[in-house]
This record gives sequence, structure tokens and C-alpha cells, in this order.
Amino acid sequence: MAKRQLNRRQNWRIEKIQGERAARAAKRESSAVEALEGGDLGPEQTGLVIAHFGVQVEVEALDGDLAGQVFRCHLRANLPALVTGDQVVWRAGNQGIGVIVAQLPRKTELCRPDSRGQLKPVAANVDMIVIVFAPLPEPHANLIDRYLVAAEHAGIRPLLLLNKFDLIDEQNAPALNALLAVYRTLGYPVLEVSAHHGNGMEQLQEQLDGRISVFVGQSGVGKSSLVNSLLPEVETRVGPLSELSGQGTHTTTTARLFHFPGGGELIDSRASVNSASATSAVPTSKPASSSSTT
Repeated sequence: MAKRQLNRRQNWRIEKIQGERAARAAKRESSAVEALEGGDLGPEQTGLVIAHFGVQVEVEALDGDLAGQVFRCHLRANLPALVTGDQVVWRAGNQGIGVIVAQLPRKTELCRPDSRGQLKPVAANVDMIVIVFAPLPEPHANLIDRYLVAAEHAGIRPLLLLNKFDLIDEQNAPALNALLAVYRTLGYPVLEVSAHHGNGMEQLQEQLDGRISVFVGQSGVGKSSLVNSLLPEVETRVGPLSELSGQGTHTTTTARLFHFPGGGELIDSRASVNSASATSAVPTSKPASSSSTT
């Protein structure tokens, strides 16, 4: 059954309610920041945003005695929206709470259109975009191409990753081989793995080591399974693939940065879309933006 479309008045009312909620949250956040800054704060130091939660972010300290520790931080009102992967200047407060006072310049920026078609940053300072697809759901060259255009535009290295290659059979092999041959001819690196069986995962880890990478691709291609295989200590719930529609179901909603033991980071950035709407949620990338300070 087709989804019911909202009329203009209903859309306006929803946006009005969301705006009022955001304003109330910003007011509470401003009061919290003022209370923190009225107390004793530590010196300014650099940090890395590893997760985003509404009006707050988690920051990992990069230097000093606090290096490696994670703090939940408030943002000063004059700062732009921060995303996972941002490097910031922050000050530590009491009980694991801190205040971010400045955003450092971004090398790259990965964006995604929001519900109104406006580009919204979802990750920063990415070195490599891993474009994940699988035999099921059927890969679409148009979607892969749009990811490649985004990567090329920002100067970010792309890696084409065919997951679930153990599902290749006589029926889908000709189309998949033809698709991979096109990208190999164009010079794009292609890797075939199976997160479920472990085949090819060592080669994938070698590609990820020493880089900040992000997995992209439509739902149901096994991004959660890849994260679980690469980082078994991280509990990432894996969504089922609908046997009737062949569409994956969304299972995670926030971007989080994970460290690999051998060096390098992975930003798990899966948006709340299903495979049917994946083409409208293709990230775009752009070069570094300027820093924001107080």
C-alpha cells in the first residue's frame, strides 16, 4: 500500500513542532553551558568527535593527561553543527562533562540530503569511502556511480566492496561480473569479501589500516555484519533482509567512530533509510570548510 502523502499544512505543522522542540533543547543546552563555564574548566585542548547525540557530542581527548578518554560535551551557541570525525578545541569540566569552544578546519566533508533536500554533513575528515554492495539486494550501477562522483569531487579515495560474494550463483554471476569489469577497467579498486564466512576480510583490513574510512551503500548489503567482523568487540545490531521484498531494514541511526587495533578509524554512518529510498540519501562530499571559533 502506498504511503499517505502529507499536505502543505501538515508539513508546516510538523516543521513548526520540530522547530519549537529544537529551540527548547537549545535553550536548555545554553543554560548547561553557562553553568559549566561558570565553574572550573580545564585548559583548552584538541579532541576528536566520535559520536553525535542531539545537541551534545562525545569527544575523545587527543593530547595531555586525558588522551584517550571520552567526554560528553556541550557546544557553545555560536558553533556550527558538528559531526563525527570533526577535530575540535574543548575544555574539560567535572564528572566527564566538557565544553567545545571551537571547530578545527575540515579536510573533507561527507553530506547527505535531509527530508527537505538540504545537504546535511554526516562525517568529516574522511580518507576513504567504502562503497558496499552485494548480490542481494541487486546492485544498481546508478547508485554506485553517484557515490563515486561524490568521492571524486572531494578527492577521497573510493573502494568498491562486493560483500556476500558467497551468494553469487549461475543466475546473478554474469551481471555481477560485467558490472565489476566496468569499474576495474576504469581503474577503481574492487574487493570481494564475505563478512559471514570471513573470506577476504584480511585484505579489507589492510585497506582500512591507517585511514579514516566510512561505509556507504543501500540497506541490506551487510554493512553491520562487516563492522561486527572487523570489530567483534563492538555490538552492532544486524537487521534482517526481507525475504519477500529483498529490501534491508534500517537498524542504526547515529554515526560513530571506531578505532582499529592496528591503526586507522572507521566511521559507521548509516542513515535512517531503507533500500527503497537509498537513492535519495546518497552522500555527497566537498573539500574542507573554514574553521569556526569563538
